[in-house]
Amino acid sequence: MSESEPRDGNVTGIMSKIRRGRREAAATASIPAVPTDVFRVITDVENLPRWWPRVKKAMLIDGDELGREQVLTLDWGRQEGTIRQKVVEWEPGRRYAWTVVSESADGRELPPLVKTRVTVTIERDGMSGSRVEIRAHFDPVGGRGVLALRQISRLARASYRKALRDLRGVVAPGA
Repeated sequence: MSESEPRDGNVTGIMSKIRRGRREAAATASIPAVPTDVFRVITDVENLPRWWPRVKKAMLIDGDELGREQVLTLDWGRQEGTIRQKVVEWEPGRRYAWTVVSESADGRELPPLVKTRVTVTIERDGMSGSRVEIRAHFDPVGGRGVLALRQISRLARASYRKALRDLRGVVAPGA
């Protein structure tokens, strides 16, 4: 058996495990604000740079509410990136979700590694608070996507925890 055979078998085994189910990343937090106030902030594209990590600028491209498209300009360290999103769920005061349509870095479109859907769910928490969850579903695209999943989901969880801390500061400053 050559050295590449076990490695290929390993990758195939990993790919079959991942293909059987979706990979997810999630974070949850309590925010001292009513769900409608939280929903208003998270769905306002212009507010995204105030609470979503690495977002430098966000613009509405087309549409309103369900089906709208928006573009985020991100600081990816050594590169500037853009992500185009499409809103696929819109339940006022309760749920907001988008899919990633495309990504680019330094003006070059990137081949997709994973298909990504991010959902923000808001539930009442006590008399005047909200429980907010950010959850992403990642479906790998090809072998490179499978290999990137672990890092993508780890980075996403850390990013979502920071997003929720920053969202709390925007929705309920001083609380």
